[in-house]
Amino acid sequence: DQTLLREAVQALEQEFRRAITHGFTASEFELSKANLLKEYREAEDGSSSRTPSELADELMESIRSRSVFNPEESLRVAYEVLNQMNPKKVHEDLVARWNTEDLSLIYITTTTPEETDA
Repeated sequence: DQTLLREAVQALEQEFRRAITHGFTASEFELSKANLLKEYREAEDGSSSRTPSELADELMESIRSRSVFNPEESLRVAYEVLNQMNPKKVHEDLVARWNTEDLSLIYITTTTPEETDA
């Protein structure tokens, strides 16, 4: 539904502007950090029970992304990096990365422009 998509894009744009303008609260930062570490811990915990096809998929993704495939090492590095971060540093990095004129938004849809009401 185009209306839902439009509302979602507007909400995303508002949150992005808020983050660029005001940064992140300590609670937002801690929640994001906890969620990210949870994902790394779950990957490490599940590493011994992966099926062969899951292992093959993870190895192929590792090769495609040119990254090292090791859930234990990834968790260690995540802790190390996240412990050096804080809301102010994340905000500064976000602003620096998005401070560019070379930015494009690509919108992909299955409808033609004539079919939309935009």
